[in-house]
Amino acid sequence: MDDRQRQIRAGAGLEESRINQEFIDFLTKWSTPVLWLLVIIGGAWWGLRYWKQHKIAKVDAAFASYSEAISGGNPSPPSLKSIAAEYSGVKSVSALALLDTVDIYLRAATIGIEPGAELDPATQAPANPSDLLDEDRVRSYLAQARDLARQVADSVEGQAGKSLIGARAWMRVAAAQEGLGATDEAKASYARAAEVARAGGYEAIAIVAEERAAAAGSVAGVVLPAADLLEPLPGEEPAETPVTKDPAIDAPADASSEEPGDPSTDAPVSDPQSDAPAQP
Repeated sequence: MDDRQRQIRAGAGLEESRINQEFIDFLTKWSTPVLWLLVIIGGAWWGLRYWKQHKIAKVDAAFASYSEAISGGNPSPPSLKSIAAEYSGVKSVSALALLDTVDIYLRAATIGIEPGAELDPATQAPANPSDLLDEDRVRSYLAQARDLARQVADSVEGQAGKSLIGARAWMRVAAAQEGLGATDEAKASYARAAEVARAGGYEAIAIVAEERAAAAGSVAGVVLPAADLLEPLPGEEPAETPVTKDPAIDAPADASSEEPGDPSTDAPVSDPQSDAPAQP
């Protein structure tokens, strides 16, 4: 009995030793690849986490820069263009910055004043006369607005969730074309704006675009009345003293005369009894 127990214990010991040896052989064979696999998995997880954090930080920085640029109410086109270039592809920051630039150019062309010009608080006229835009500079700003707006429209073409930006861009393209006198092109751009807006579910914008397309070319611009047609306001002095028509001053010498140049009208008015020569 004792011999059998000893044999059992010896066999169990040999089996345990064999298992331990197999485990050691397994670790010897696979420990290095397993360690490398764990390192790769850990590195990939850390890299993905870092990339996500970096992406979030870049988005935050982009919107912070954009908000800072427009917070003053009078953003500079160069600063907006710089933000658009720096954060190209970061959400919609680039498109929004360029659309704001387009609006600045369109407003400058509309009011005829250089963007960022210092205005007189009382008259709202530019303090520097050179900031008044002539026709060539107005057309230049309209052309820049058209090209930038088209750039935005092309950049969001076919992108999910960018229909509103695309419709806004096409509306601005059309407005600039209308200002440049390209009526047919403006109508086509308004139609494209309506198409993009309707595809994104913005029916109200589509209707406005279609109405603008129908009215394109019907208004050639603002025509101001001539100065002599304006009635002076109460308390205003007329620019020039009007010439009055006094019958006593302007009437001809002989009120009964009908034709100018009649000898009877050119003769001095006098009493025929006193001035006539004595009759023989």
